[in-house]
Amino acid sequence: VVEKQAEVIALAFVILDDAYLLLDYLAVAKAYQNQGIGSQILQSLAQSYPHLGLLVEIEDYDVYQEPIMKKREAFYLRNHFQVNDLHIILFGVAMILLSTKPITFEIYKNILLQTLGPYCDQYVQLNEL
Repeated sequence: VVEKQAEVIALAFVILDDAYLLLDYLAVAKAYQNQGIGSQILQSLAQSYPHLGLLVEIEDYDVYQEPIMKKREAFYLRNHFQVNDLHIILFGVAMILLSTKPITFEIYKNILLQTLGPYCDQYVQLNEL
């Protein structure tokens, strides 16, 4: 949580693994967007966990064609993430994975299964376009 004068202005929800930090959710209040706060959060996570690769899922632009998705992808690319060739279906939503170090689908899925439990196995699939 990032606060300014007792007001929550940003929030990050992460899942830690032995090799990766999965950034499951990152939000910055609208009034504080485009001020570098999201980038500062990513830098702080990278500094706090230098031995871990950072990983994020974003909606697949090729499927949904929403301009905000390209903006989101550009944000992560500016912050040292790379697009993987992994397209996934996560709880019915087409996503792509971006990370700061290479990852396989098996490793990614295992992170989710260890965190969320085996019931989610059926909701995490490789999207073979």
